[in-house]
Amino acid sequence: FWLKHISLRLLMSPPSSPAMSTDYRYHMVRRGGGGFEGGPVGAGFGGGDGGVGRGGGDSVAFGGASYAAPIARGGAARGPVWVSSSRRNDTDPECGDGCVAAGCMESCAVTTGASSMTFVGSGNGDYITQTSYKFVGRGSGNLAMATPRSCIVGRICCFVSLPLMLVLVMWLLLRSGETTTTTVAPPEPPVPPNVGECTFWGDPHVKTFDGASPSFYGEGEQWVVKSAKVSIQGRCLGTQFTKGLAATNKLAIGGAFMHGHVIIVGTLDDGELSFDGQPILTRFPSTFNLPNGLGRMAYSSQGSVVDPATHIWERRVVSVELMEGVQMDIFRWKNYLDFRLIMPAQPDQDGACGNFDGDPANDSNEAIFNRIGVGVEAGELLFNHRAPVDLTIVEEKLLGLCPGALYRRGEGKCQESYTNLGLTPTIAQLRSCILDICYGPNQHALRMAKNLGL
Repeated sequence: FWLKHISLRLLMSPPSSPAMSTDYRYHMVRRGGGGFEGGPVGAGFGGGDGGVGRGGGDSVAFGGASYAAPIARGGAARGPVWVSSSRRNDTDPECGDGCVAAGCMESCAVTTGASSMTFVGSGNGDYITQTSYKFVGRGSGNLAMATPRSCIVGRICCFVSLPLMLVLVMWLLLRSGETTTTTVAPPEPPVPPNVGECTFWGDPHVKTFDGASPSFYGEGEQWVVKSAKVSIQGRCLGTQFTKGLAATNKLAIGGAFMHGHVIIVGTLDDGELSFDGQPILTRFPSTFNLPNGLGRMAYSSQGSVVDPATHIWERRVVSVELMEGVQMDIFRWKNYLDFRLIMPAQPDQDGACGNFDGDPANDSNEAIFNRIGVGVEAGELLFNHRAPVDLTIVEEKLLGLCPGALYRRGEGKCQESYTNLGLTPTIAQLRSCILDICYGPNQHALRMAKNLGL
């Protein structure tokens, strides 16, 4: 029933020097669970079982167990007393192993020897003793008298650490809870365009964008590339060197991506090299910039040949760079053209260079004829006129060697195709179309004709 904490303040004014008038704080520890005895003034007596030991006017201690304190008359109690102040002197003790820290406050405690209290200084100072008690242990534990030091750094640490601890606790609570994270996938990068190469050479041999090798031996105009934006047409005519089998004689480049303009490139014998019917690249070498940023053309001897057999000849190369990524190297020989076409695939593309769908099986000349016809329909021709078609004696003999069933099938398909194009073919045009059906799968019809002595 006793008070749990008792603080007593003793104000004393001994006649001493003013220089020592400093508040001194006593810090005392008494361990062992007994009463307290003695004080700086008068006599003291100890407490009984669980009782109170009273000093001569200085302090009171609680004990958890019985302790019979002897009487100290007119003197100090036994035990250590540490005195600290704002000014150190030679009599101040050092904190030893008993120095402990709690929270932001520090105290020093010594657990050896009997308790005693002494005056410090010359006796003129004011002495204030502030003592606080706390129970240590359970029932018979140690008694501790602790007086906190003033510690401005420690207080700052308290004020700073408390918000940090709150933040840490909140972070742990949030982390421990179940959360659902929605990750938004980045947008798919644009698929690069599928760019391919198509080549024409000789009489004429073709390698489509998909790698097929159809051959076109008949004369007339045909689609090289037919699409909504890009239109490229070729004119094929027989030559003396090919025994009348057709070779590429002219190219016309137009369509929506050319904004209505047309480029025409012919053989050296033909001589045509024009833009919208006007001669261009009249000097060798030379360059020409198309209007409105449509592209650029150059005429030079630079370029890798399509047909290795022609590497010994002097080159006249028309290089074309156009919109939509269309590029061409056109090799002008005396009476025919070789060319290389590089471009990205176009929607619904077709023509002699194939449909660029990745499947070479559907790029045979008969499959192409079935899809787009054997020639250029009325109203779509990029050339100024259609060239007349004549068959040579060698071509007529090759037609005579075509199996009857294949010839009749070709005749039916060619007639139907011209009708669908809105054209009425001549006999020569019709037979030229049948020649393609009969010998289109054969890449070496000219060699065959030579071997046959035709």
